[in-house]
Amino acid sequence: MKTVEDFKRQAKEKNITRWNIHDCYMCGYQCGYIIRGDKVFYDSGCDCTGGSPLQIRSWEDLTGFYNMQNSKKYINEMDKFWGFDKLIKNK
Repeated sequence: MKTVEDFKRQAKEKNITRWNIHDCYMCGYQCGYIIRGDKVFYDSGCDCTGGSPLQIRSWEDLTGFYNMQNSKKYINEMDKFWGFDKLIKNK
């Protein structure tokens, strides 16, 4: 289980400002979390619906999405994106 602090640290260290979660199955738009400083938003503005404004979210929402996953393959992909795979290897 990762914590909010884990994600904040990695976002800052790796300069992560966007975490794409999935592509719209109709238009291919990349939906996901947007990180602006300490603020977190969700971008679900896919092109097939004419776009929508960013939704205010929290670091807890972002962390909760990660922690609820069951697929080892998906968790490994997320760990690689966030750099958690390198942290584990270095310990």
